[in-house]
Amino acid sequence: MTVAICYIATNGYLFQTVVSALQARQHTTAPVFVCHLGDPDGDEVDLFSSICEENGVTFTSTPRALIGDQHPVFARFYVDQLLPAGVRDALYLDGDTQILGDLDPLLGHDGPGRILAARDPMVLIQKIHTGLGRKISAWWDAAGIDQAARPDYVNAGVMRLPLAQLADVRAGVTRLTSTQESLPFADQDAVNILCRDALDVVAMAWNFPGFLLGTPVERAARPRIVHFMSSPRPWSASLPPWGDEYFRPYAAFVDRYPRADVYWQRFTVAQKARYRAQHAYKYVTERRSYASKAALRVFEEQERGVLLP
Repeated sequence: MTVAICYIATNGYLFQTVVSALQARQHTTAPVFVCHLGDPDGDEVDLFSSICEENGVTFTSTPRALIGDQHPVFARFYVDQLLPAGVRDALYLDGDTQILGDLDPLLGHDGPGRILAARDPMVLIQKIHTGLGRKISAWWDAAGIDQAARPDYVNAGVMRLPLAQLADVRAGVTRLTSTQESLPFADQDAVNILCRDALDVVAMAWNFPGFLLGTPVERAARPRIVHFMSSPRPWSASLPPWGDEYFRPYAAFVDRYPRADVYWQRFTVAQKARYRAQHAYKYVTERRSYASKAALRVFEEQERGVLLP
């Protein structure tokens, strides 16, 4: 075993994480791990560990003390301590993802010592939306993201990680968080600051933002992994832009495992109505930009030369 897939989840986030992990299990022969961070006892852990075992996914539980007083988002830098000996590289996946296609090209890519990740959609948005572009620039300024690094600023929700490097990354994160006054995107800013020289950019197909579903960018990207980076997310309700297609896997999971229903966080009728109004507003203020010819042109330009298109 040299390459494995790793998810990390705390209580309250196991439902969606396990749905994604079971999808990953269907799209690779590599080992898939769900690493629970927290108290190993309790009904939630018992249920999802048994579901994982039934589906060929390895479930482990590790005390939160492993990461000290850090926020759980920093747990991805401890993957080497969560996986068994013999794993050289891990494909780390956030639990708010859905897996649509074969993962083996990303798992099998031969790039020893390199971190593989896709550009964050902020790189695209910064070029096509004036108002949001100014906000993004301000966030990057606050974090101290070098100007030269911004065109390749990556998203930390899907990363292939060389485990031998993580001890040095952890030490860097400790130094950074103790001295840096502002890291608006926390662990993601840390990756882009500390690991810039070890990063290789892969196609956005491997980490496609859910809010771009239904746009020409989606058709050009042909996603293999969809990452629902902003709230709400598709387990909340069947709503645009993801619709029933991405809501259905959670409903099917509960049909198969009715005991999981209590952990399914769904919208109320009022929340659905509020979101529909918000979506209508954002269609005018943001989504038209994402669906524009300019967005497609910028996407196609930035995808030239990336690994694993």
